Amino acid sequence: MKRFCPAAFQFAVIRMDPVAMVEHFDDPIATAEAHALVTKKYLVYLDLGVDMPFPTNRWFRYKVRLIGSTLRPADPANGITPDMVIPIYPNTFHPSGRTPIVPETPFPFTNCYFWLGSTVEVRIRHKADMYNDSYAVKLSTMEHVAIELGFSNDFRRLHRFRKSQQAAAAAPSHDPHDMHDAGHVVGPRRQRPIPVPFPQLTSSSQDSCLSGSSNQLQPRSTNNALASSSEDEQRRCDSPHQHTAKYDPEVEAILSMDIFNLAHDDAAEYLLLVNLWFELTEHLAADSIPDPFEFFKERDTIVKYVRPIIALYELPYDLLSFQDHP
Repeated sequence: MKRFCPAAFQFAVIRMDPVAMVEHFDDPIATAEAHALVTKKYLVYLDLGVDMPFPTNRWFRYKVRLIGSTLRPADPANGITPDMVIPIYPNTFHPSGRTPIVPETPFPFTNCYFWLGSTVEVRIRHKADMYNDSYAVKLSTMEHVAIELGFSNDFRRLHRFRKSQQAAAAAPSHDPHDMHDAGHVVGPRRQRPIPVPFPQLTSSSQDSCLSGSSNQLQPRSTNNALASSSEDEQRRCDSPHQHTAKYDPEVEAILSMDIFNLAHDDAAEYLLLVNLWFELTEHLAADSIPDPFEFFKERDTIVKYVRPIIALYELPYDLLSFQDHP
């Protein structure tokens, strides 16, 4: 079926498009430099559409899950272990025998996994000839829900890990320097709480602060690419609005969702712009699926290039108009 916007619950291939991110500035130098940036194709799962799609949109915001072809690399600093994955059938291997996710239509690769904490928000470009998902690999609603359920034990483990880290950070000091020369014990030194990074847990919590300017295209180190920001950043995401509501609270909550994209969020321009295809085997083979960490390395390279250009021009950007590109 042909659609002007790709539907969720489907697997796809994406590739970042740095040229499309700067070409509307009509800067030949910036465009030429963008052409020199090398990008790969990545296997993803379309998890959730962020905005209400319109045929006139130049792009569509999506939360996508990057798919790995191996177990997840361990990240002890953030409590991540290799078994925090879910196999995608026909792959059935998991260290603890976790039930695989079974697509409605045959999945062409035998070595793929959903990784915990691999959800990112991107902009998918509009296509002049629309998106044909007739042969796309899809998940049923129940299997989509099973992804979150499959990670539920991992969420609990990470919660316990975070609590233990916080407890260790707040523990009283037994430093020998806390003693008087006379041998009398002085009370423990006051400890400053240490912000503890907390891995992303769900697609709904992942990238929840992306609408804030401080989180748009901010380079992260590769080691922390699949982990969340500090507690301070978490508090900023979770803090209630400080202004007095103009409307009934329920109406205010609905309006704040901006499902029709009427607020014209100019900050969205800083999100990665990608091209998308549903023909998986035409673009990838089982032995050529890139590691999700490579996506974040590539992203950081593009971030360092694109962000200064956008900041230099600081032009108004009409998020609803579009021009078809060849």
